[in-house]
Amino acid sequence: MAINEQIELLCKELQLPMLNEHHHELSNRAAKEGWKYSEYLYENLKLEADNRASRSRVTLTKMAGFPTIKTLEQFVPQGQASRILILQLG
Repeated sequence: MAINEQIELLCKELQLPMLNEHHHELSNRAAKEGWKYSEYLYENLKLEADNRASRSRVTLTKMAGFPTIKTLEQFVPQGQASRILILQLG
């Protein structure tokens, strides 16, 4: 089995989706730029940690029941008074 296949299997087993997805491009970048092993490891771990923090924020926001952020384009006015007000503002 090739080394890339083994890396992908281990990433899945250890639940490291970002490492699994980006290890190849990061290893190519590291080789081109002459990174030390510790720099390569740091970039991989930082990518994984950032992804986990982002997913955690999304999950915790959903669990907290906060309303989703809406923009004016997503707003659907209810009733005639709202339509008139929007026409006046526009």
